[in-house]
Amino acid sequence: MSATSDIKASEVKSLVHSHMTGQSYAVVAVCFLCWMFATIGNGVYSVASPMLKQMFSMDNATAGMVVSVFSLGGWVSTLIIPKIADTHGRRIGLALCILIVVLCNGTYGLIGSLGMLFAVRFFANWGNTCIWAINASYISEIVPAEKRGLCTGIMQSGTPIGNFSSSFLISLLIGVGFAWQTVSYVFFFALILLVPIFFLLKETPSWLKNKMELARQKREAQETAEAAAAVGKKQSYTELFKPQYRKNATIGILIAMASAVLAWGNSAYFVLSLSDMGFPPDVRVKMHMCLWSVAIIGYATSGLIADKIGRKRAMLLFRSPMVLALGVMWYMSYTHSISVPVVYAMLAIAGLGMGGMTISITYTNEMMPSHVRTMGTGFAIGLGRITAMIAVPLLGVLADFTSVPFAWWISSIIGWLMVPMVYMGVETAGKDIDAIAEKA
Repeated sequence: MSATSDIKASEVKSLVHSHMTGQSYAVVAVCFLCWMFATIGNGVYSVASPMLKQMFSMDNATAGMVVSVFSLGGWVSTLIIPKIADTHGRRIGLALCILIVVLCNGTYGLIGSLGMLFAVRFFANWGNTCIWAINASYISEIVPAEKRGLCTGIMQSGTPIGNFSSSFLISLLIGVGFAWQTVSYVFFFALILLVPIFFLLKETPSWLKNKMELARQKREAQETAEAAAAVGKKQSYTELFKPQYRKNATIGILIAMASAVLAWGNSAYFVLSLSDMGFPPDVRVKMHMCLWSVAIIGYATSGLIADKIGRKRAMLLFRSPMVLALGVMWYMSYTHSISVPVVYAMLAIAGLGMGGMTISITYTNEMMPSHVRTMGTGFAIGLGRITAMIAVPLLGVLADFTSVPFAWWISSIIGWLMVPMVYMGVETAGKDIDAIAEKA
């Protein structure tokens, strides 16, 4: 079934509900699984990377270039795949992302040259980056307004759950004697997600409505030159910076940038901070589990709370304690007065604070014009990746001059800037998803 075949006025009407339906639950479930498998894919590469580094005799500089190529690929993808999702449908975009994630993460055992590794890593992030934007748009346009945060949080919880699942799967397979190449081949199992994407999910009412509107404008534009000049909406990135959308889109982009610095700063300096504080590997593993196990709660509950009290107050609630907790971590490191129970408590608070990622992607998505929602969200995420590419190495320089825990704390302070940013925008909780940008 093609996406275009869904464009019927009666079907648009039947898809619009003020309560959760079977289709709403299906979209949330499939988007969760897609994001979880994307996260597991990152875990597969984490296991393969030491072997690949040894296989191709890579020095640290070359290994760093592989990471940069991965990030670059994510940014390039945001200029292509979200436009496909907005033009041809959420299902097509989501299926394309899953296909890319599977093919790239399932073929590490077949890589035979350094050039192939660079190519695979460049395209691997196409799926990872754009799944996030498409999932957020799909969910925000199919679930009731009062449950957008909750359902986005369920999807977002695929991050910590995926991290745990990848660790369990990989350790299980390697533990019973399978080679690391076999672990990557198992990832082809995720292709099964294409079945519910094409045979269970439907396009959202917002996408159907915009598709019909754009088709009508195109017909009018073909009739007279005057009509062509009068076309109000286009599926172009320039739409984000039209006067009526510019403020909202800019706020969304800035939030995505701050969010990316926090996320990638946490990824880069969390374990290194624990090492810098003198904790041995076995304790670091337990502390890593502490952060991510509590993060599952944070990711899932932050959206629900944001639906109840609003995006602004929820962002303040989840982001501020995290900054204070990591500040305590740095202070203990700086004064050499480390208390293990306090560290666990601070990591638990930081794990809850990670739930702010749910609020940030929900709010960024809500702030984008409906006819280019996935494009706008993807564009914001892409700029966030570029910002993180620049910021994380700079934080590394800062760590060399001060300490790793201090750099980790600074990344959280940058992430806290999402709080004043969201207060600069409109409150979106419970609002009609298609009216937010139009009425800004």
